[in-house]
Amino acid sequence: MKQQHNKEKDVAERSFVGINEIFASIINAAIFNYEKVVNETELTDASPYIPFKDDNRVLRSRIGDVHKFWNEQRDASSVILCRFGLENETDHKREIGLKVMGYLGNGYYNQTTTGVRQTLARKVSAENPSKEQQQADDTSGDTRAQVYYYPVFVVVLNFGQTEWENIRLADCLNYPEGDKGAKLRKAAETYGITIPVMNMAFIPPEEAEQHGLHPDLCKMISILWSMRTANEPVHLDEEIQYVDEFRQLMQVLLDLSDQQALEMVPRKDRGGITMGSVWRNCTGFLSEEDKKKAEARGKAEGKAEGEAVERVNTVERFSRIHHISLEESCAQLGYRLDEYLGAKRTIGAIALSV
Repeated sequence: MKQQHNKEKDVAERSFVGINEIFASIINAAIFNYEKVVNETELTDASPYIPFKDDNRVLRSRIGDVHKFWNEQRDASSVILCRFGLENETDHKREIGLKVMGYLGNGYYNQTTTGVRQTLARKVSAENPSKEQQQADDTSGDTRAQVYYYPVFVVVLNFGQTEWENIRLADCLNYPEGDKGAKLRKAAETYGITIPVMNMAFIPPEEAEQHGLHPDLCKMISILWSMRTANEPVHLDEEIQYVDEFRQLMQVLLDLSDQQALEMVPRKDRGGITMGSVWRNCTGFLSEEDKKKAEARGKAEGKAEGEAVERVNTVERFSRIHHISLEESCAQLGYRLDEYLGAKRTIGAIALSV
């Protein structure tokens, strides 16, 4: 039964984040620091089946959640600029990082195979070709075909009620005790592969709107935030655009029956479905225990945020008064620099980085 619920949850999450407008909104936020770089009209679906050969050279495939190509039209052809992937998760496991590393590796390895390799024709100077151009495959005249390898990025979406940090390869692995383990750990950290994580229930709704995320994504973030903190969502009078996908995702996140989900988010033909109607119905399906937990989390986070604000203000005020660096200010006040930076992250003053 649990396995079936997980399958339904995966399908619902894929349906919602697989909408091009929402997918582009997430990618712009997670990869390009909220800058609107990717347009939804430039996205096309990529197969979630990622082929690879095992140790016995047998062709197999891994199934990702949602993967899309970012394309650009050049002359008469379309060029793949990048491959993006979204992985939807709720429970934190070390294997998530290793699984995503596999997607990345396969995404790059597959570009080296003949059937997938992308080549672009480029005009070159026959008198003085560059070293890169000399290595390109010759065709005819002064036009040469150059192999074009595009980047592959995967973002992990955390729909759970526990905040995660970005996933580092070094943190997914085991190391022996002693000097060898320490050196291996340092080497893994130097290798420097980090997977961005977007904590959906920890993004303040006002921040999501301020950064221009898609309205339906802002509404989903607002509800997840409200379920976690017991605060009322924002913009209760706004209508939902993608009603069916929104309902399906709410259904699996709250573990509702089909009838309960329709009561919470009616079909669009019954009139405009607003955030207010969804939230009123949503709270009716939360148990008293869930409500108490949300209220307790909200109070605890409010206290933590208050302490963080006080610490940050104290360090920065001391730094300004005495004309010293923040690091020196921390040292003189008895704080560690990482404690100060952690407090800044807590109040959302700086972006979380690993």
